Amino acid sequence: IRCRAEDRYDPTALQHYGGGINTKVKTVTVTDSNFEDCVSTLKEGGALHIGGQGGGSTASITGSTFKNCSAKNGGGAVLSSHETLTIENCNFYGCSTSASNGGAVYHYRNSRGDSTQKNLTIRNSTFDVAPNVENGEGCSAANNGGAIWTRANTNVTLEGLTINKCSAKNGGGIYLD
Repeated sequence: IRCRAEDRYDPTALQHYGGGINTKVKTVTVTDSNFEDCVSTLKEGGALHIGGQGGGSTASITGSTFKNCSAKNGGGAVLSSHETLTIENCNFYGCSTSASNGGAVYHYRNSRGDSTQKNLTIRNSTFDVAPNVENGEGCSAANNGGAIWTRANTNVTLEGLTINKCSAKNGGGIYLD
């Protein structure tokens, strides 16, 4: 999927969320998909913007590749506010945010008053420079979490990750806020 979400007329419109997919359904499953050069020019989620649906909401991303996806704000590749986000066997190459956190993945609660316990699990995934690219950059964020960013009140499980050449002001690889 090659995609671009930009809003040329109304900066308050929802179309600038999720360069590839913008969804608010309670259960989201993405399997064996490729997202390349997906862009959210004004907001969040370069490839995927997965809006929260409260208790019991789950998002699962498996066997997928995100290459050169970007967003102005959180989640150069994936932004999710679902209660549980699971990412397994995925590759994130050169994803970025130009003004915020989470160069590849940004997982957060819906609002500062949201006390719902969140769960973020990432297994056997790579955050790196795209194969066959010389002198390239890994994932990057303007502020925190070059590869991964999540907020407090989140159970975090990270297993079998490769994080290479990722950068940010704080937490070049991972930033747990």
